[in-house]
Amino acid sequence: MKSIPDKAVTKLHERQQLVRERLRKVYKKAEPFRAEKISNDELLVYYNDLQFEDMDYLIQAHGEEKVGDFLNEMEQLKKRRGL
Repeated sequence: MKSIPDKAVTKLHERQQLVRERLRKVYKKAEPFRAEKISNDELLVYYNDLQFEDMDYLIQAHGEEKVGDFLNEMEQLKKRRGL
């Protein structure tokens, strides 16, 4: 049997989850405040100029999966542009 504080904490976590889900649903397509989109041309220039040290930093900062997705996306973009 749970104690009263445990029940209260459980209820609090449930409410927090509901708030998170509601906010995620409401702001699903919202852009971050003052975020500027980088054009595909600028991304390709950045991608072509990447050095080994830059790749290490990106992997440490954002994780292998995100960096791998970025690299795949840039390679596809290069192929589409015929570069």
